[in-house]
Amino acid sequence: MEVENFMNLLNNKSETVADTGEDGILDMVRRIFPEELLKPDGVVIPTFYDDAAVLGSDLIKDDQELVITSDVLVEEADFILDWMSYFDLGYKSLMVNLSDIAAMGAKPLGMIVVVGLPDETPIMQLESFLEGMKEAAVKHSVILLGGDLSESNTMFCNITVLGTVPKGTALSRGGACENDIIAVTGYPGEARAGLMIALNEVSNVRSEERTLLNPFFKP
Repeated sequence: MEVENFMNLLNNKSETVADTGEDGILDMVRRIFPEELLKPDGVVIPTFYDDAAVLGSDLIKDDQELVITSDVLVEEADFILDWMSYFDLGYKSLMVNLSDIAAMGAKPLGMIVVVGLPDETPIMQLESFLEGMKEAAVKHSVILLGGDLSESNTMFCNITVLGTVPKGTALSRGGACENDIIAVTGYPGEARAGLMIALNEVSNVRSEERTLLNPFFKP
């Protein structure tokens, strides 16, 4: 049995995105994401079952407004896979969008994910990417509403996140007033310091200072 598991591992390492194909990748997504994030009660027509997802009134109530944000991460411009794992990239690609939703005082609802990958990308790396994204999605109850997978010379990930906020309560930058309270998560500058360490722009970095890599890779 151990030999069989070892051979399966070797086969998975050599299998590419092109080898697996669209149907195989969709099966992998269904296996990785929990059912409550794929077929929740409030989605009339869930993802993977038609051309688009249909949201019911249980998810967007009459006293709420819809908040939408989108962010794209492109290889070489926004991340370098030589020093960032696919798992961390999947986690971060969702978290940067959730940050924008939270900044407006909204609650995340669902996401649409578009990923571009070279055909020769090992399927295990895509699986790791999805596992990282799932960790963030489960943590913040973000429904997977759909998306697309495309062949690309370099990897990119574009995520659109939908959120809800009670009517008239969305926070905007232009609405800031004197004496308002400004709240932040973590400590400003930590992620930037982590990036500088990752790029070797800082010399004589002590081991305890390398913990600053965490807020950059997994915000």
